[in-house]
Amino acid sequence: PRLTYRQSLFHSLIDYERGRQHIRLPHRIFEIGLVSAMEGFRTHLALIAVDQKLDINELYFVLYHAMDVTYDQRISLAHGSDNRFEDGGFEIISCDGQVMGILGVVSKDVAKTYRQRFKTGFAELSLPNT
Repeated sequence: PRLTYRQSLFHSLIDYERGRQHIRLPHRIFEIGLVSAMEGFRTHLALIAVDQKLDINELYFVLYHAMDVTYDQRISLAHGSDNRFEDGGFEIISCDGQVMGILGVVSKDVAKTYRQRFKTGFAELSLPNT
């Protein structure tokens, strides 16, 4: 096995979807991964949702609920500037004002690169290891 250092789970999840011909919609994939960061390793939680009727509010609700129940932490959203997502996506903000992730609908350019035919939502949170 090869140890891979990565900053994000985005590419592994979107690559999994690459050009899939026979998938049942809607579907959701959740991944937890240990990723490298400047200060060591962090736990990343990622969710990809593929659905022609994707509702970004539903994706946010799933994350909001998971963070509140599992980590006893409230989150909010602010407009982002990440070009992987339509309209820049949204930054996920912790209750103390720190950016801790990204949420959005994958842009058409990125979807085209990965031969993704369906509307795809993605969210990723980065949590410090305790």
